[in-house]
Amino acid sequence: MQTKSKTDDNLTREEALLGFCAIPRTRGEIADFLQISRNCYQWIADKYTTPLVACGKLKMTLPNQEMSKNQRFVAATAAGSIPTDEAILEFCAEPKSRAEINEHFGLSSWDSWTHIPPLVDRGRLHLTIPSIGSSSRRQKYTTREIDAPMLTAETLKAFCAIPRSRAEIAEHFNLEIQFARR
Repeated sequence: MQTKSKTDDNLTREEALLGFCAIPRTRGEIADFLQISRNCYQWIADKYTTPLVACGKLKMTLPNQEMSKNQRFVAATAAGSIPTDEAILEFCAEPKSRAEINEHFGLSSWDSWTHIPPLVDRGRLHLTIPSIGSSSRRQKYTTREIDAPMLTAETLKAFCAIPRSRAEIAEHFNLEIQFARR
């Protein structure tokens, strides 16, 4: 029987870890898998996760938030469904709802809150209906600049200084309003 050297054992552990990370895993799950105390996160990072991320074999699900409690690690070969900022921006070239983004990338509604707001805050993703905020189900996101003014009592009053129809108001403020027939 052939014995493995320490280097071979490390390679085997790395390969096993990459196999384990076929789906996104937390630091705690990685510690449990490696049978290492959860108090040794820094050692695990120094020995495994950071080198594997640096060489491109492992990806972080939140690359801009390295120390986030929501950080997960996934094998690069399985990372196709993990959205990068660029993938979300490319997908949102045409306006997409949060539900469409979640479905396309296989995200939970919670996960999408860790990806979409930072892009909006940095001005890379725009709200199609700025006046209703991002929590509305009607809100869509796009990479195109939206020129619609924010709907406030003051802007509405100023716009309606001359009589306006509902359709004119909706068009001016980029509102998606469906009018009920009476």
